[in-house]
Amino acid sequence: MVDLEKLAERAGRELEEAPAPEILRWAAETFGRKFCVTSSMEDAVVAHLASRAFPGVDVVFLDTGYHFEETIGTRDAVAAVM
Repeated sequence: MVDLEKLAERAGRELEEAPAPEILRWAAETFGRKFCVTSSMEDAVVAHLASRAFPGVDVVFLDTGYHFEETIGTRDAVAAVM
């Protein structure tokens, strides 16, 4: 079984100055199908970069029912291009 705390510490040291796409590739390679990202849809940069590192990545969005229409529109647009 993987010790996630040690894994996170090692990754933190090794990837401290790495660009975001490299960090996301590491996460995709490390976690495989268990890799996902969350997004509030304030912006879609992380979701976009994650989809480049791992096409088909799951993006978790919690629809509380209280989002602005623009937020839902952004969510739908991101889903359409991923």
